[in-house]
Amino acid sequence: MKNPKTIRERWFIVAMGFVLMATVLMYFFIYSPFTNDGFFPYCMIKSTTGLDCVGCGGQRAIHELLHFNFISALDHNALFVLTIPLLVYYVFYSLRRYIYGIGSPNNFWYGSSFGITFIVIVLLFLIVRNIDLYPFTWLNSIK
Repeated sequence: MKNPKTIRERWFIVAMGFVLMATVLMYFFIYSPFTNDGFFPYCMIKSTTGLDCVGCGGQRAIHELLHFNFISALDHNALFVLTIPLLVYYVFYSLRRYIYGIGSPNNFWYGSSFGITFIVIVLLFLIVRNIDLYPFTWLNSIK
């Protein structure tokens, strides 16, 4: 049986993850998915069906967020932008649990009922963003 990793080793792994994330974000900051001057993959669902998937517009939203264009980022993928604070919350508590062995918080945001609620929200977003009527066309990824 292997010995558990020390806190120093765990911090090193977390630091390498942050370096990787910073590299990806720097790429999104420098290159624009609007002009295809870098490598940005196309959505297979959008290419084959013509419908927006849940992630369509996410690359453009990241680029706009990094340039502090919040309204434009919301125009590209509102669910993605509004989910970022929740993602930061999960990453913080997951890293805390990984590094120090502290348990998960016991609240709605970390429970299974939130997971089910979030899946329902994602599925509703997927359906609603593909309805071709006025209030819903705001959720389309390409304006």
